[in-house]
Amino acid sequence: MITIYHLLLDHYPIYHLLLDHYPIYHQRHAELKAQYLGQYIAMHEGQVVDHDADFPTLRQRIRQQFENTPVMITLVEEDAEQTLVRHGFRN
Repeated sequence: MITIYHLLLDHYPIYHLLLDHYPIYHQRHAELKAQYLGQYIAMHEGQVVDHDADFPTLRQRIRQQFENTPVMITLVEEDAEQTLVRHGFRN
């Protein structure tokens, strides 16, 4: 499952976040799986900027660090192909 966490959806459409980050995630999946399997990772500009086993904890740190900057958070699972789940967004 890919969980997209974005703070200002109106200013940066969700599909742009996917177009920017998902291909990189997919390309690096083997490497990410070896290092982060079972954890949530936060990707910004193609790089893993943070990770945690607990989604709310990671989301809080990302919000503090990146404020209104869009960041993709996803659970690293065995399979690179994942189902997109969009959670509610708020400022």
